[in-house]
Amino acid sequence: LIHQTLAENETHAVVECFCEQRLQFEPKVYLQLSETDPRYQMCEAQISRTNGNNHTTWGRIALITVINMIFRWTSAGFARRHRFKDHTLKLTRFFWMRTIKLIIGTCLLPGLLNWHLSLREWHTFVGNSTTLMMILRIVWPQIIQLILMPVRACYRRRKAPKLVTLEQLCDLYTLDQFPLAEGYSEMAATVVLALGFGNMIPLLNWLALASLLFQYCSDWFIFLRGSCKPPFYDEAIAVDCVVCILLGIMLKAVTGILTFADQSTFPSASANCAPAADDVERLRKEFQRNMFDHIKYAWTNGCSLEIWNLMYACFFSALILFVILPFLPSILSWWRRLNLDDEGAIFE
Repeated sequence: LIHQTLAENETHAVVECFCEQRLQFEPKVYLQLSETDPRYQMCEAQISRTNGNNHTTWGRIALITVINMIFRWTSAGFARRHRFKDHTLKLTRFFWMRTIKLIIGTCLLPGLLNWHLSLREWHTFVGNSTTLMMILRIVWPQIIQLILMPVRACYRRRKAPKLVTLEQLCDLYTLDQFPLAEGYSEMAATVVLALGFGNMIPLLNWLALASLLFQYCSDWFIFLRGSCKPPFYDEAIAVDCVVCILLGIMLKAVTGILTFADQSTFPSASANCAPAADDVERLRKEFQRNMFDHIKYAWTNGCSLEIWNLMYACFFSALILFVILPFLPSILSWWRRLNLDDEGAIFE
């Protein structure tokens, strides 16, 4: 059949199936075949498509990195150009602008632009690039600050003998402010990315943990050794960061339904939900069905109701906390004032 197909210069369904299986079982062997090999000539379309997908993955990573860097620069420029009432308001505005842009560029755009793909194709095209992006985020962008610290120290030593006034020396040796809003935004974007896609790619949870640990250690060193004394600010930016993480929990509930509604991977005990092992036509439809069609099919046929109830509880719990949390400090302060006696009230 192979020789006949090559001789007639046409593709047979059995040959396509054989090539797809070989690429799954022996990817290194088939992706390194020479062009004169009969196996390469037989599976040229499948091999070219696989190589193209690999190149697209790296291209997607480069594009997301460039877009995120542009978002970082535009957010920093906005914070420099505008005048705010106090430092806390500046931090919170900068945090939300930077975090939303990072989440859109890293998490939402890759997911929404590929909604039409099946769950397995989504793992191939989007999941690989998302996982590699999370691996990159373990050290990025904190590694830049760590590299610049010795570079700036050498620059000061070379520049200091050329200065003539004490004021110039003070300006030279005055360190930059600690990037508090940038650190909170990077942490929130990492957590939201892990929460949003953690159901589909559980490895993201461990990568996010590694990223947060490295960020904590690097920020601890930069804060003590590479930053000037920070200005005074309150807990508003920390509250905003928790609110952003609550949005990530709601996103996790939505993606959880997208993931666990796939009846071929997570079969339900309800009737007419999971395909039978010998129903080839139904298995093929499940394989080709996109993620939103999985939800529509599961909702119409009453499949995976326990998953729906669990994700509903997760979503609405986070939504209630999302509504209450911004007012929680004021409520606690009011409650504390009610419980003060006269002497405590006078002292306060």
